[in-house]
Amino acid sequence: MPAEQGNAPATDDYGAVRRQDSGEIGPFDLVMPALPRSLRDIRVAMRGWLSEVGATPRAVADLLVAVGEACTNAVEHAYGPAGGTVTVHMELQLPDVLATVQDAGRWRPPGGENRGPDNRGRGTQFMRNCSDGLHIDHGPTGTNVAIRRRLAE
Repeated sequence: MPAEQGNAPATDDYGAVRRQDSGEIGPFDLVMPALPRSLRDIRVAMRGWLSEVGATPRAVADLLVAVGEACTNAVEHAYGPAGGTVTVHMELQLPDVLATVQDAGRWRPPGGENRGPDNRGRGTQFMRNCSDGLHIDHGPTGTNVAIRRRLAE
């Protein structure tokens, strides 16, 4: 839009907005107690990082479900009463995000009521449906879940 300033000739005003290149954003690393109350904090932190790297709303939702399920499994299955931690790492491997969830526990069946076969066993399918690649490794030093998802559809 032309603008007059004193005796200066009219010029076009313009603004520029530069979106930070997602390659400039470092990886996401979070270590939390493997407790149910940590799951919300993990989701909030993930949502912020995924927004920074330009993930689409659908990719954000899918990663929150897939990583959230892996974290929930660590909370429910990895540790006994002594507890432990869950580690979430996300990094860009364009055009994807690679997310890993690790625990240092040993697989154990869930406790509590309503844990029969009709109420269990869908988590891996949820993770698979919400990702472009899923690899789960149960080893003697814990479980490592790797989830790959495109930033955009």
